[in-house]
Amino acid sequence: MGPNADTSAWSGNGAFTKITTEEAAKYLGMNVDDMSPATCSKEYEAAWNATHVPDPIDTSAAIEHATTEIVVKSIATVAIIIGLVAVDFM
Repeated sequence: MGPNADTSAWSGNGAFTKITTEEAAKYLGMNVDDMSPATCSKEYEAAWNATHVPDPIDTSAAIEHATTEIVVKSIATVAIIIGLVAVDFM
């Protein structure tokens, strides 16, 4: 069993037939020499980068401004509540 067997699942039906690297290369229209772990890593990285493009709109400044505004309003609200409670006890 693999190291992730306790947290992984895979399902399929039908017959599975193990094939050689040469057969896989033929089915995929690839050269056998290109079917190495290093090539796979390069292809995976290229595919990942092509499909996980960062959002071109930078919202970090807007989020920082909104967070600061919320904190300032919260502090002001707490100060007002404390002032009202203090007045109530006087």
